[in-house]
Amino acid sequence: MLEVRFHHGALVSTPLNEGDLPLLELDLSAVSEIKFSEVSAIQKGTAPGSFEFPEQAISVSGTAAELASLSGDFALEFGGAVTPLLPHNVSAAALTTALMTLETVGEVEVFRTDTAASREWKVRFYSAG
Repeated sequence: MLEVRFHHGALVSTPLNEGDLPLLELDLSAVSEIKFSEVSAIQKGTAPGSFEFPEQAISVSGTAAELASLSGDFALEFGGAVTPLLPHNVSAAALTTALMTLETVGEVEVFRTDTAASREWKVRFYSAG
């Protein structure tokens, strides 16, 4: 049996918009072979009504061989709270769970996209912690 929920538990009763948020901080000190990484604001969010949620992208780029040779773990920080170490190839679902356990993060949704030259996690913020 498969159960799918848009909102986990009773975090928010209706979608909220948090507007402009600080960027996630990416700690790659335990990952090898990283040539380039970036955290960027894709969309800062606008006032309630238009429901354009704040989004941030965590991306790692390189050649296919460089990405295949990645090893190690990384952590993300948001508002002073830090996730446990996550594997360099963490799934979108596992990253969502890790972020939502932080007191400073409310409800988020994570999307992962892999190409031959990059790996990206897009984090969409629905509510603050």
